[in-house]
Amino acid sequence: MAYQVKKSYLRMITILLGFISYSIYLFRNIDINTFDLKQFGMYLFLIVPILVVFEIVGTIIFDLFNQTDSKKERPKHMDEFDRLIEYKAVRNFMIIFVAGFFTSTLILWLSANLMVAFIVMFVMIFLSGLMLQISYIRYYNHGVS
Repeated sequence: MAYQVKKSYLRMITILLGFISYSIYLFRNIDINTFDLKQFGMYLFLIVPILVVFEIVGTIIFDLFNQTDSKKERPKHMDEFDRLIEYKAVRNFMIIFVAGFFTSTLILWLSANLMVAFIVMFVMIFLSGLMLQISYIRYYNHGVS
């Protein structure tokens, strides 16, 4: 299995762990009746540093296991194939993320509950992160057409 595919699997696991732990924390601490814009912004803002911490810890663990297990270092340079895969994977990520952003603003425009818009944005951030890693795995295994 290629280094990039292994790393994508690890990132999927860290994304899952990060979102599951953060969602458990959120839904235990949120009062649906008093949820306001300040809390909405705070919880969406906090998701980024939490996922970054999970990513850093996962990367450190991956590098330790990868170097001890296969004695291979990560590739130093990206070739054209790697760049093309990255561009297409980020494109897929952005499609899902922008669709989620517009869906949550549409829900707010239709004057639905703020909690519904928050959940939609939260889920779409999660799905876009997973789509990025799934795209990497698919493109590395099946090629870019």
